[in-house]
Amino acid sequence: SSFIPHHERVITIEDAAEIQLQQPHVVRLETRPANLEGRGEVSARDPVLPPQAADERLAEIAAWQSVKATTDASALRQYLATYPEGLFNELATLRLTKLEQVAAPAWPWTVTEGSRTSHEPSEAEGLYEEALKLDGPQSTAADLSAAVTLYRRAADGGLPAAMFALGRSYDKGRGLEPNLAQAAQWYRLAADQGHAGAMASLGTLYEFGDGAPLDLAGAFRLYRQAADLGDANAMASLGYLYAAGKGVAANPVDARNWYTLAAGRGQTRAMFNLSLMLLRGEGGPADSTAAVRLLQDAGAKGHAGALRELVTLYDAGRGVTRDPVQAADFLIESYALASDKSRADLLRRPEIWSLAVRREAQRKLQVRGHYRGRLTGVFDAATRRGFELMAAAR
Repeated sequence: SSFIPHHERVITIEDAAEIQLQQPHVVRLETRPANLEGRGEVSARDPVLPPQAADERLAEIAAWQSVKATTDASALRQYLATYPEGLFNELATLRLTKLEQVAAPAWPWTVTEGSRTSHEPSEAEGLYEEALKLDGPQSTAADLSAAVTLYRRAADGGLPAAMFALGRSYDKGRGLEPNLAQAAQWYRLAADQGHAGAMASLGTLYEFGDGAPLDLAGAFRLYRQAADLGDANAMASLGYLYAAGKGVAANPVDARNWYTLAAGRGQTRAMFNLSLMLLRGEGGPADSTAAVRLLQDAGAKGHAGALRELVTLYDAGRGVTRDPVQAADFLIESYALASDKSRADLLRRPEIWSLAVRREAQRKLQVRGHYRGRLTGVFDAATRRGFELMAAAR
């Protein structure tokens, strides 16, 4: 096993786990004999199907592997179009830029060996790529720790994307202990080199005084710079500052405009906030139909607050045809995606929803085997327990 690179993920399939490997990223699979009734056997030849999210991640990694060494700019553009929020977006954009610089040099009539721009990936880019493969939603602690090491080496090699990723690791506590001061330091280094995501993240630390002194003017400046570079998170944050009058004069029209720009780029927080402005007629005319459409899009991306708002709209028939069954679906989905605090808030006042929605929610929990009581529409202890079991089973 000493010949296997340290960063590679190794999967073993054995009748009994006996192989001793020293690599940190090892997944051990074992066969299983049939039970006394002759059922439940899992042989070494049975396919192992990954969860959908993991399957999609593997598909994207395979797609990137097929184009990462290309000299065809159109192949990289196709990758970016297929995966607009993709794992390797920054690498694809960086390599596309290099190819375009080679294709159209600033001085086409004077080309010397020293002035050639290579499209070959640098060592830092290679390290960053390997870190991205390790840093996923289902990564182990060892994976994340190894990713941080690679991010740091790539950042030391001068790659702004790696500096940003390392800052985010400190910010979110992925692979190391959270340290907002260190996060701010790495975000600042990347932002100084024009990294839009780092500008937006550093702006957030300034906005809330986390890891850096509270500086609303600095936050606004960074958000605006990042937004001008096309960063959707920065656009959403600008929308919030204008909506709340935080660090700037309150301006619902500007808030709505920035939310619209961010929502058009798929930013879920902006979709949610813009939908609320559309429902209330803030910063422009009310449009409940457009609000529902935005909430549905945000909900499909996993925004629990959007799903919760849809419960109310479908229950009341506002912007859509009234549908208690669909409302109950959104209620269950929003509970499953919400934080512990939001879950408690969600069920604190169930009477805000109609009896039909509450009964339908109980019926759906009953069908899934999480609730055995009567369909009274009263969210008693048994119903609340059913919600908990349903969320735990996802």
